[in-house]
Amino acid sequence: MNALIDTCVVLDALETRGEFSLPARKIIDLAALKKYNGFLTATSVLNIFYLIHKYLHDIDEAKRVIDSICRLFDIMDVKGTSCVAAIFSAVTDYEDAVTEDTAVNNEMDYIVTRNLRDYINSRVKAVSPEEFLSIVFEQEKGEP
Repeated sequence: MNALIDTCVVLDALETRGEFSLPARKIIDLAALKKYNGFLTATSVLNIFYLIHKYLHDIDEAKRVIDSICRLFDIMDVKGTSCVAAIFSAVTDYEDAVTEDTAVNNEMDYIVTRNLRDYINSRVKAVSPEEFLSIVFEQEKGEP
């Protein structure tokens, strides 16, 4: 199963964002255990670095965090064609439309996000972190 993890989910885990932190950390743990194929977009990695550096005020520590993230998730390139396609997308938020087109082009099964509202018209099923955890655990039950 291929899942594109949205920036907000990774930040929820890294910045310990209240009630959102635990499901996000479980998603990262399951990626480390190879319970699913986890992906981030290159754009997400850039945004995560920027925000983590701002949060930590330590560039070396921010680089260590990004190194760890890049070891856990495969990184998908964002193509210019996705940037153009996003202009005409049924997904109305431009950044999310770029993410959605990238997910389509890379044959993702799910986009895992807390921002479900912006993905209503997505061609890739968007699920909450909690719903994704249920899917992963159900899949595990079905394996021999």
